Amino acid sequence: MLLGYSPRDWDGGSHAQDSSIIEARYSIYEEKNPVPQESLEARIVSLAEEAELNQLTLRDLIKAGIELDDAKASLERLVREEVCEEVSLNGVKHFCF
Repeated sequence: MLLGYSPRDWDGGSHAQDSSIIEARYSIYEEKNPVPQESLEARIVSLAEEAELNQLTLRDLIKAGIELDDAKASLERLVREEVCEEVSLNGVKHFCF
C-alpha cells in the first residue's frame, strides 16, 4: 500500500490555507511480477552452499530461523530424494549436499 500525505491545498484548489490540515491520500496496487517465495528446501540448499564443506546440522537451520519440526521434515525429504546424504560424525548428524 502506498501512502502519500500532502497539505490540503496541495492541488491549488479553493481549500483552506491552514497548513496544519493534512489530507491523506493512498492507493492500493498489485505488483505485476511479485517475487516468488523461496521454498524451505531451496533455502536449506542455499544455506548448505554457503556452509563449510556444504554440510549442515539441525542446529545450523535453527540458527537460521527455521522451526525445528520444519527443518527435520525438510531434511528428511531431501535425504529421501537423494539431494543430500545424512552422515553421523561423533554422534551429530550432518547433512552433506
